[in-house]
Amino acid sequence: MLVFISLDCSEPPKVEKDTTPPDIYILAPATGSVVSELVIITAYAEDNEGIDRVELLINDTLAYLGERVDTLYAVEWNSTHYENNEYQLQAVATDLSDNSALSLPIALVVDNSNSAPQAQNIINITYNQTKMTITWAPSAEADLQAYEILISESYNGQKTTIATISDSSVTSYTTTDFNPGVVHYYWLKVIDIYNYTSTGNGYRLIDAVPTPVTLNPTQEVNGLHKFSWTTNTDSDFVSYTLSMLRLEDTEQDTVLFFSTNSLDTSYTAPFMLTEKFYQITVEDYWGLKSKSNILEVDFGPPPVILYTTAPDTIFRPGPGADSLYLITAQITDENGLETIDIAGFTSYVVTADSLWGDSTYFSLFDDGGLDTLIEAGHTSGDTLAGDGLFCNQIVINSQTMAAVYDWVFTARDINLQSSDSVAVRVVIE
Repeated sequence: MLVFISLDCSEPPKVEKDTTPPDIYILAPATGSVVSELVIITAYAEDNEGIDRVELLINDTLAYLGERVDTLYAVEWNSTHYENNEYQLQAVATDLSDNSALSLPIALVVDNSNSAPQAQNIINITYNQTKMTITWAPSAEADLQAYEILISESYNGQKTTIATISDSSVTSYTTTDFNPGVVHYYWLKVIDIYNYTSTGNGYRLIDAVPTPVTLNPTQEVNGLHKFSWTTNTDSDFVSYTLSMLRLEDTEQDTVLFFSTNSLDTSYTAPFMLTEKFYQITVEDYWGLKSKSNILEVDFGPPPVILYTTAPDTIFRPGPGADSLYLITAQITDENGLETIDIAGFTSYVVTADSLWGDSTYFSLFDDGGLDTLIEAGHTSGDTLAGDGLFCNQIVINSQTMAAVYDWVFTARDINLQSSDSVAVRVVIE
């Protein structure tokens, strides 16, 4: 058997390498467009063998890889990462043979100056003694990322974030950490997914001071003064304080009555009052206070000096001897003699120009001649206690200065009301 083998020694056909670049065009946006936030760049790419990838150049810097959508390619360009300015964009298409081509450039203007979300204000803040709730309307922003609640002690002060709410459906925030007794400002901050923010107007929160009460004129009950005032009906009421005021020195005010019961609206002082002015302070749960009207108690007229007795001329005794002179003042008071607190006279030396010089005060007593002045070696000289005749025995001796004196008599009651003064001129020789 014969076998014939045929051998072909010719060379195989050569496969030509693809060197044809693809076609690439940017379809949108149109050159010169003003864009913001997330921009969709759409490109068309075609190649005889197929496209491997499409990329985006921004100012000649490779920035993004495109995603194929049918025969088109889309690139999401986040313009928020760029400053507001004009940028040149080109698409780069690469085929399966690694041939690439650049599209014609387009110019886009980035302007994110109006990209911040719509500012929102806090609608209301409500609270009781245990919790506070801040409410606002839902944001209309489709790209909302979060809300923040800000706080500051002043409108232009440093703001601090007290809460971040990532759920866009939430439109309120409740906290137990608050104090409306101190001024605070609250703001709502809106943040979108590109971290653009906007902050609404500040909401000032301070608890209203307690409703002041009215202090009524006192009533006299069995010789004592009864105070009464209107009722405070605030829900955060804490206390009433009735004070006796010393207008010349408020640090010396005296608390007469204190109550934590809002229905306690009267008080009878168990003693004679010594000041004319009184006031009620109301305090609430937050430590805020309000003050009532200042009540001036009518103590009636002051004491009246009806007459005085004193010699016109007094002669000094010889050396080593003392003389007693009885000095009296008849005093009355519509509120009763028991309300007279002090009676006496001041002895002034009348100088050559008729002015008053050195002075000495002498007390007068309506004590029935008790041992009031026992240390002086004599009594007041009064014979009947409680008759309104105030007396004292004045010692005159050789050491007493001879001169012309004005003795000025005055009386004062326990309410610090003073009588008109009565002056008597006395000559001591």
